[in-house]
Amino acid sequence: MTRWKSSQYQAIIFDLGGVILTWDLPEDTVISAQIFKRMLTSQTWSDYERGNLSENGCYQRLAEDFGIDSADIAHTVRQARESLVTDTAIMNIISEIRARANHIAIFAMSNISQPDYAALLLDHRGMCSFDRVFPSGCYGTRKPELSFYNKVLREIDTPPENVIFVDDQLENVISAQSIGIHGIVYTNAAELGRQLRNLIFDPVERGREFLRRNAGEFHSITETDQLVRENFSQLLILEATGDKSLVSLEYHQKSWNFFQGNPILTTETFPDDVDTTSLALMTLPTDTKTANLLLDQILGLVNADGIVTTYIDQTRERIDPVVCVNVLRLFCTYGRGIALPLTLQWVYDVLAHRAYINGTRYYTSPESFLYFVGQLCRFSTGVLALRPLETLLIDRLKERLQVKADPLSLAMRILTCLSVGVSQVEVDLRELLSMQCEDGSWEPCPFTRYGLSKVSIGNRGLTTAFAVKVVEMCRGS
Repeated sequence: MTRWKSSQYQAIIFDLGGVILTWDLPEDTVISAQIFKRMLTSQTWSDYERGNLSENGCYQRLAEDFGIDSADIAHTVRQARESLVTDTAIMNIISEIRARANHIAIFAMSNISQPDYAALLLDHRGMCSFDRVFPSGCYGTRKPELSFYNKVLREIDTPPENVIFVDDQLENVISAQSIGIHGIVYTNAAELGRQLRNLIFDPVERGREFLRRNAGEFHSITETDQLVRENFSQLLILEATGDKSLVSLEYHQKSWNFFQGNPILTTETFPDDVDTTSLALMTLPTDTKTANLLLDQILGLVNADGIVTTYIDQTRERIDPVVCVNVLRLFCTYGRGIALPLTLQWVYDVLAHRAYINGTRYYTSPESFLYFVGQLCRFSTGVLALRPLETLLIDRLKERLQVKADPLSLAMRILTCLSVGVSQVEVDLRELLSMQCEDGSWEPCPFTRYGLSKVSIGNRGLTTAFAVKVVEMCRGS
């Protein structure tokens, strides 16, 4: 099993200009913004930022290079300094890190001359928020030169693998990454906050807090943003967490219906189904007599091929391999073994020929099929007929490793891998962790779909519950 590695980071290095600070020249400036930006990317300005030129020497050389009076250049630089604004959203993120992870040092590293840095200290007290600032003009080098990064690492006495570097310039981030630092290309404050929280804070703690905060409100939503009150996702959340307080169920005495209340986006009357019924009987306390009566009824719901059908309604003869798997698991749960051998054979054939690769009638992703097959194979120790299925499942899971997928599919994949002893899930785990949202949840992903319209249904609580379970299992808890 993959063992959990807690947050390794001890320091974050922020760029100043373009991340912490932004500037905008007034429209009436003597030098246009376009020309001024060309000056700031010139070799002369780079030498100035390294400390190789004095302030006057820099302005004089720029005047010669661009044919502009040095006094006008000096005036424009002053205007740029005066226009600098601190991004309060970024400073709030830094404050949050200080409060919740005070073992992490916060630094700034900037391509900035000594005179400009001195002016910055006078006008922007926010610089005191950093444990230390590293201006290029004091070090004789600048980003993206590797020497600058190495000098900073020596001074903060922190290994590169324990450092996060944030910059809005890709070339600067590449240099940081090339020596082992974790780099983030800055785009906006919200995305930066999400990425930093995912790197620093405990994903399980954040995920559990989201689940507790929204307990009982995890209703599903269609891809067309329609609310769907249904039982299936609630049962899956309950199965994953064991916490009844998180879910809202519409209880049934015998067979169960997918929908709570009136069905939507389908026929006015909607029959109970063996999929939801199976999950309910496996998840909730049920007396054995009632369960076995339902099992006997399900035995009669097979088509001409001997494959169990989805609905407890002879007029709707639909089949789905995932539904078949859950029915087989139900029979094993109640000690009835493989009572539907032709259904098991079809499930094996679907797995063998990869017929699940585009999803199934009611399930959108291949991982859904693999996940529920994995749940069925938990009975392989006592049910010998499942062992060939488990052996084949392992091969099929290895084929899916590192395939791009949504968070729920990744969580299902990892959980299934761990359940059958496939431990090479580090890459998929990192991808899943990177997808955690700012509020601690993971995005709602399609877990089922309407058979006729193919409109998919997702549930944020379900994705979050599965993702939290993944991290808990990888921790070995």
